[in-house]
Amino acid sequence: WQSDGLQPHFINIQFARRQTVCAIALYMDFNLDESYTPKRMKIRVGETFHNLEEIRVVELREPRGWCVIPLWRKWGEDVLDSILDPDGDDDEDDDDNT
Repeated sequence: WQSDGLQPHFINIQFARRQTVCAIALYMDFNLDESYTPKRMKIRVGETFHNLEEIRVVELREPRGWCVIPLWRKWGEDVLDSILDPDGDDDEDDDDNT
């Protein structure tokens, strides 16, 4: 990666069909790349370039080695979690007495 162009820079990754991505890993070495090493990265996801939503912002300070950015989230961090069942049960009653 070498950049002589305007900032910000973008890396666009597209899949032929819908995919689940759990993490993004990038190898960076500030000692070798210096000013070319990013200081901040924003991760956006969506179905098209026009409906991307920012899901992570990562601040980097002189990274050396693999930088892994997890994309998973904890249960309850999304408003849709209140209507989804993490166990896959269709029962609305979770009583052991029935």
